Amino acid sequence: MTSRARSWRFAGALTLTLIVTTPARAWQEDGQAGDGGPPASLDELEFLAGCWSGVMGSLEVREQWTEAEAGLMMWTTRFFQDGELADFEFGMLLADSAGTTLWPYPRGERSEHGFPLVSSGSEYVFENLDHDFPVRIVYVPDGDDALNPRIEGRNGEARGWSLRRVRCPEKG
Repeated sequence: MTSRARSWRFAGALTLTLIVTTPARAWQEDGQAGDGGPPASLDELEFLAGCWSGVMGSLEVREQWTEAEAGLMMWTTRFFQDGELADFEFGMLLADSAGTTLWPYPRGERSEHGFPLVSSGSEYVFENLDHDFPVRIVYVPDGDDALNPRIEGRNGEARGWSLRRVRCPEKG
């Protein structure tokens, strides 16, 4: 898989399964922050908590987000093609005094680039202009049960998809 495809998929449908064994601040190593304004609260992003499902091209996407707690939200994403696992990623949203930053882990490898939250409201925009692609990861809530994420490049390249809230699987 090319690094472009990997970058695409990590931003594609964000989700996570991560066991945190160190304090949340230890995860943010490079100190990337927002625009210097007051940090956005993870409470604003609480709408992400729960399970989501949708289609991205030929892939079925399943995401699960944790609730915000102690300045941290995490997610897992699984990509299925023809009923088989095709790829995965996980990540976290970390909020501290510097702001809120999205940290992706495509295929379980921490990205070198965090994406600080630079805009919130009707769209939640995470941006890192030093990254090759995407440079922006955007979440657009559509009521309580729909989410329209998209990723954007520098030259107007954009790709979006739709997710619907679904019941989270129960341990059987």
